[in-house]
Amino acid sequence: MGRRGKQSKVKKWIPLIIIGVIVALLAAAAITVGVVYSNLQKDVNGDDSLTDLITIEIVSGDSTKRIAAKLEEKGIIDFPFWFILMARQQSVDNKLQIGTYEFSVGDSYQEILNILKKAPNYRPSVRIGFAEGAEVTDIIEKFLEVGAENGAKWSQAGFNEALQADYNCPYIPDLDTLPRGVPSYARLEGFLYPDTYDFFLDSTEEELFAKMIDQFNKKAEEFALAEKAQAADMTVYEAMILGSIIQRESGNVSDFPLISSVFNNRLEIDMKLQSDAAVNYMIPKNERRPGCTYEQLNTDTLYNVYMRKGLPPTPICCSRIEAVIYACQPEESDYFYFIGTPDGVTIFAKTYQEHLANVNKYLK
Repeated sequence: MGRRGKQSKVKKWIPLIIIGVIVALLAAAAITVGVVYSNLQKDVNGDDSLTDLITIEIVSGDSTKRIAAKLEEKGIIDFPFWFILMARQQSVDNKLQIGTYEFSVGDSYQEILNILKKAPNYRPSVRIGFAEGAEVTDIIEKFLEVGAENGAKWSQAGFNEALQADYNCPYIPDLDTLPRGVPSYARLEGFLYPDTYDFFLDSTEEELFAKMIDQFNKKAEEFALAEKAQAADMTVYEAMILGSIIQRESGNVSDFPLISSVFNNRLEIDMKLQSDAAVNYMIPKNERRPGCTYEQLNTDTLYNVYMRKGLPPTPICCSRIEAVIYACQPEESDYFYFIGTPDGVTIFAKTYQEHLANVNKYLK
């Protein structure tokens, strides 16, 4: 067969190939559109099996677009443009009321619009953020300060009662199980998860704590804390104690794995932890310093891990979940010492001689 005959056959196939490619692309597009439309329908129609409640605050000046964005941020809707379209089609986009609402994550778009058209019993709220490594006493002080500025009736007496309340968390110890010498507020140390929250100003002190403890529960479940603690042959509470020390020794998450390694290596050979952060827990805050004084290191308390072996009796702060996870899963190393330099760098050492050299080099 001549070259011309071959070229002729190839030319005949080209349109068929092009048609095939077009058909394949159209089929793929149709499938994609079908999946998106199916997801849209499911989200718009809602799901009665999803019952988790989410609080949303609509404030003066919030447009329908902003309201849709808030709903999306909280995981209540997935298609904000469709929500906006429905509001406009029903001529209610300028009739949505300000206030604090509770929505179920399974609510349909129509149910959400119906709720937003009716002004709720408005409950003013305030947003408060808590730093990682804050202690229970710091958190209470922040509540009292912000509450006083915003007209809440929160009181120290109310928080003292809330410290003794029962909460939905199996790891919180009973007050009567804490050793003598442990302050009562230490019972909730580690369980008031450091995060940013919106609190109703008419909430009780117990409700404030309960919201933070619920967040701890969610983080513990999300990161499989119980399973990881068990795999490390630790209890969840032991992991929380060690994690809190790791948190206070360095606020840098990248340091957590090796700091955990140092403490785990020491625990393995029954060596004292020698953590200034733990010792500081029982020292008045205005007398604390990164490196404790000779007198402080020689004052015996249940948290003086220079004088006592093992872990202190409770966490020493409310740490982020990563610190607790790294307590269970340290990086493997031969380090037994570390220091923090004035510019925030953590230096590790394998031997006491190396540690002394680091101290002389970086801290003197």
